[in-house]
Amino acid sequence: MVWPPSLRQLEFGDGFTVRIATLKGPPSLQQLWIGHWCDEHIARVGWPMSLQQVFFSGNFDQPIAGVAWPTSLRVLSFGEKFNQPIAEVMWPASLQQLSFGGSFNWPITGVVWPVSLEELSFGDGFNQPIAGVVWPASLRQLSFGNRFNSPIARVMWPVYLQELSFGDAFNQSIAEVVWPASLRQLSLGRWYDQPISGSIFGVVWPASLRQLSFWCRFDQAVAEVVWPASLRHLSFGVCFNQPITTVAWPASLQQLSFGDRFHQPIAE
Repeated sequence: MVWPPSLRQLEFGDGFTVRIATLKGPPSLQQLWIGHWCDEHIARVGWPMSLQQVFFSGNFDQPIAGVAWPTSLRVLSFGEKFNQPIAEVMWPASLQQLSFGGSFNWPITGVVWPVSLEELSFGDGFNQPIAGVVWPASLRQLSFGNRFNSPIARVMWPVYLQELSFGDAFNQSIAEVVWPASLRQLSLGRWYDQPISGSIFGVVWPASLRQLSFWCRFDQAVAEVVWPASLRHLSFGVCFNQPITTVAWPASLQQLSFGDRFHQPIAE
């Protein structure tokens, strides 16, 4: 197959099952989508050096430890079935966005992340310890899927992290967490319901926090919470129904939302 030399994007549909090791893409190719049913070894694929984005769909589940990725790669996404070890993967230094699908659940404590990585997301199946993970300093966005429920009190977060989100199952204490000073957005999971105030459980929020979201199950006292002065958006989920008449809201707060079950006096 002789591809047109001007080709920038190439997408194979769900029925594509040809061995991609034989793929000889045009040198101009920048984006490549691999179809749902393709589950072939990629260790010998001769990637075009111009390739910037690679997306693997649902069924792909092959080892990637020996893959020589293109040095220009910026975005790499694995689909729903991918569940292979990544501790020995040599990521391209250019990689900025990396995402794993719903089946991935391998340890990541020994992973050497690319120094340029800015966005990292784990799918719903991931539930591994992260206390010993050495995150890249460049990381700006980090998200965990719906089954993640590992302790985070001893996690050393990347210093420039701005957005952090947890999925449905997360319900760990955050009283001893040392948040990165740069954190702007924090979203706690659907089942999160832990104390966030008091002498023992009081949370020290990052001074830069602008958006804080509590979801469905959260129903803890907030009267003594010391909110960050920078907070602009605060939302409580459907179960929240605690007194708020003595709450010292941050002066910068612009949006405040309560769920369907909130029914408390709003005037002393």
